[in-house]
Amino acid sequence: MAGPLQSRLSTRDTTNVADSNQTLAESTSAPVQQRQHSAASLLDGKPPVKQSTPLGGGSNSDEVIVETTDRAVFITINRPERDNAMTETMLDKIIEAVDLDKMIVVDSVGPHFCTGWDLWSSDAGFHDEGMQRSILKCGALIDLLRRCRLPVVSVCRGGVRGGGMLLPCCSDLVLAETKTTFAFPEIRLGGIPGVVSVAALNRIPQHVAKRMMLLGTNVSALEAKGFGLVDVIAESAEELAVEKRRLVNRMLAVDPKLMSATKANIADENLTFESAIVRIGALNSSMRGTDTPSATANLVRLVQVEE
Repeated sequence: MAGPLQSRLSTRDTTNVADSNQTLAESTSAPVQQRQHSAASLLDGKPPVKQSTPLGGGSNSDEVIVETTDRAVFITINRPERDNAMTETMLDKIIEAVDLDKMIVVDSVGPHFCTGWDLWSSDAGFHDEGMQRSILKCGALIDLLRRCRLPVVSVCRGGVRGGGMLLPCCSDLVLAETKTTFAFPEIRLGGIPGVVSVAALNRIPQHVAKRMMLLGTNVSALEAKGFGLVDVIAESAEELAVEKRRLVNRMLAVDPKLMSATKANIADENLTFESAIVRIGALNSSMRGTDTPSATANLVRLVQVEE
């Protein structure tokens, strides 16, 4: 990483977009590019066929698309020709995009959300120097996402594999298309789920995580919803986009200070009845939204979102 996380957070260069709804609408209607390579190796747990040159050509500058508003950061993984397999450069850009004081929404272009680390390139592998650096950066990303004061949302489709599991496992809310499958295939590829295993226990019960990691087999979106990894299942890509828009707009209608306080309250491992009462008492009227003009406006917005 180029420098300390605090330095990175204070020097990010992102573009502010005035209208959150416009950005969300654009992000859910992004064109799906034609795939040029099969990710069967990670999707079915077979060893990958290495490539001597990158596929797809062109610049990698748009492999992660970042759009920001005053309240949210929309991160779109955009490498469909490699089924959104992750590279160190992409990981750097995701880390750079995370803002601890904004809602984070992670989506993808193409049929798959993220198939983990790119094992197809000739210089990639579980023991490659770039991957070793990225393991440390994955740890930094887990720490960042855990410290986000507002909700983190992942919108999953297709295959979610290996290191790609880090994002939904670190999310507060996970949406998935019905055909989505989740897996940790590392053990079938000659590796182990390392740093991602730390993230996994955020949302996956330990006994389920053991089964998934020891066998490397897929679980469906329906099964994932049953054990708590997935919150909302959509029947189609169109319905997934609608659910994403509804969920994000609903959260944008809530005072961010109130949302932050609620998230902190739930995450407090030492929470007691007394400390909860103290925290509630510390909320001022604007945070509670009980007697301010903005409270009425927020209520109207929530009703509109529900409709």
